[in-house]
Amino acid sequence: MGETLPSWFWVLYYCFFLVTIATAIWCMRQKRLVNVACAALILSIMIPIAHMFYNNGKVEGLNELAYFMQNVDQGDLWAIYLLALYCYIVVWWGMVAVKGKKV
Repeated sequence: MGETLPSWFWVLYYCFFLVTIATAIWCMRQKRLVNVACAALILSIMIPIAHMFYNNGKVEGLNELAYFMQNVDQGDLWAIYLLALYCYIVVWWGMVAVKGKKV
């Protein structure tokens, strides 16, 4: 089967995306950050699926995170694209936090 990350990591990983989906839907219903929330919603569904397919090429001896970071370091375009998508979600959460403090 090969190396993999611990179960608690996967629980947190998928919970993060479930909370992001719920928050994006809430933002769209509240008519706050609608465009970026819509993008966050789509990406929250797309990122885990894309990353799952990306990990199919994983080599033995590396877990998913080590494989991903190694490929980002080597300049793999698919890994950099996934990293950019993760960064979008993190920036979106920052926007939600800043917007939430102003209300």
